[in-house]
Amino acid sequence: MKQLQTNPPAKILVLPSWYPSQVDAYAGDFIKRHVQAIALLKSQYVIYVVKDEEGKITLNEKSTVNEYHGYTEKIIYYHVKTTGIPIVDRFLSFKKYNQIYKKAIRQYIAEKGKPNLIHVHVALKAGILALWAKNKWNIPFILTEHWTVYLPEANLRVEHLPLFFRHMLQKILKQTAAFTVVSNWLGKAVQKKFFFVKYTVIPNVVDHSIFFPLPNQHSQKVKFIHASTMNYQKNTEDIIRAFQILKINDCNAELNLFGPVQPDIQYLINELQLNKQVFLKGEVSQQILATEMQQSDALVLYSRFETFGCVVIEALATGIPVIVSDIPVFSELVTENENGLFVKGNDSKALAKKLMEFIINKKIYDTQLIQKSTEKYSYAAVGKQFALLYNQICNSTTYR
Repeated sequence: MKQLQTNPPAKILVLPSWYPSQVDAYAGDFIKRHVQAIALLKSQYVIYVVKDEEGKITLNEKSTVNEYHGYTEKIIYYHVKTTGIPIVDRFLSFKKYNQIYKKAIRQYIAEKGKPNLIHVHVALKAGILALWAKNKWNIPFILTEHWTVYLPEANLRVEHLPLFFRHMLQKILKQTAAFTVVSNWLGKAVQKKFFFVKYTVIPNVVDHSIFFPLPNQHSQKVKFIHASTMNYQKNTEDIIRAFQILKINDCNAELNLFGPVQPDIQYLINELQLNKQVFLKGEVSQQILATEMQQSDALVLYSRFETFGCVVIEALATGIPVIVSDIPVFSELVTENENGLFVKGNDSKALAKKLMEFIINKKIYDTQLIQKSTEKYSYAAVGKQFALLYNQICNSTTYR
């Protein structure tokens, strides 16, 4: 009896523009979680090229290879000597970046064969290499976008990019075999700038093996938590100003801030004399952050703009409600009075009022119901969506 032939497993090459490395352990960590989710169903090979600006890892070029269950990551570090002329230094860095990436892709193909599909995370700059590979070997690529640059509220927008990168961005978007975004809000923002784009929403993920509810100790002091990069986008300053109002009103509450310790944030805490109410805890691992969330009453994220908000679903997965600015994307994650509260943006007084309302009514929230709202962000759910997309692209190109 003749045996049925089966197609070999598709080879997936992942080219991220951001990814965790020794240069920055938290850059693009949400992209790595996408890779991990997909790895439950599809094997991937990640190549990431990153500049070692200060030459701490290498003064030339160095690569590391890590193998995990379902995926391998090759991270290549490079250093470029500076001339002191910014435009020349940027050109030399970009030239070396492209040379290294092309060499790594050629080496991958020589050793493992041509991939069936390339998955780009964040169009610039890795998408330029996907375009090159498509033109050279006819390898289709899909693009997953996370970048705030498309948002009208962002302080860095597409129109601020150099003409060359705006041109390349349009070419990448036109030639991608599929385009996914982490939120509908981001997809609509991209469409407003690039009308020809069609998108599919596949959200970010939360690791439920780390973020899950634990019985709250219910201390008399209400504990709020905030985790972010604490830059302009995150508007941490207004959260701190709101806490000054809570202090004036003798609210028994504290705020723990997790993320890079910014001097201006520390200065504001000192200036407002909030050292006994607001605490800077620095950057921590996801495991430690999850433990801190489990011991908190609510997360506060008062962003000026977002494409998603990973920390929101992480908090919800631990069963605590979230208090967020009323920007459109958060309405995709949060339901008022069910798993969180919305507050008018850029208004520390409005935020303080909402925090005080929460302190009075915090017992109305159902931990299990809040946690249940994050099921669609599980590794299994998101990994399945990407696997189906991979199959669709590969079956229509490689195996037809």
